[in-house]
Formats: sequence, structure tokens, C-alpha cells
Amino acid sequence: MALSARASSIGGVLILVLGLLSLALVLAAAVFAIRRGIALYGQVRASVAAMGDATRAVSYATAALATLGLDTSPLDRSLARLAASRAQLRVLLAALADARAAAGRLGDVVPRK
Repeated sequence: MALSARASSIGGVLILVLGLLSLALVLAAAVFAIRRGIALYGQVRASVAAMGDATRAVSYATAALATLGLDTSPLDRSLARLAASRAQLRVLLAALADARAAAGRLGDVVPRK
């Protein structure tokens, strides 16, 4: 009977250890995903800023070509596609910001260094 009680307590400890290990792995994965998401968000914001600068440069070049009387219709079509892409990017950025805000609430629970 003593052997059975000892085996059951060892089994309980083993289950506890495995449960804590799995919890630690889940938390580590969540922290990793949150950190990667934040890094991605920073890169996307930098890309948006660079794209805005490029859009302004193309707009100025188009205006300069128009004053010279050159055909700017290909540039106008490209600018329209670029504007549509930027609008789609703004929607995706808003969705990413929402996800980041939701993940930030999870980050309040995870201890920091």
C-alpha cells in the first residue's frame, strides 16, 4: 500500500512539472510572437514613411513633366495604383495596431527582465 501511495505522489509531481513546463513554453512562444510582431510593426511604419517620400518625389516629377508638355499618363496610372496600395497598407496597419494593442494587454501579465 505504501508503494502505491508513493507512486501516486511521484505521478502527481510529474504531472505538475510537465504542466509547468508546458505553461513556460506557451508563455515563451507568446513573448516571442509579441516581440516579432512589434518588430514587424516598426518595419512597416518605416516602409510607409519611405513610400510617402517616394510618392511625393514622383508627384513632383509628374508635375515637372506636365509643365514640359510630356505625356504623364503612365505615371498617373502608376500613382493611382500606388495610392490604392497605400490605402490597403493603411488598413493593414490599423489591423496590426489592433492586434498589437490586444497583445499588449497580454504583455502586462508576462514579467519583464
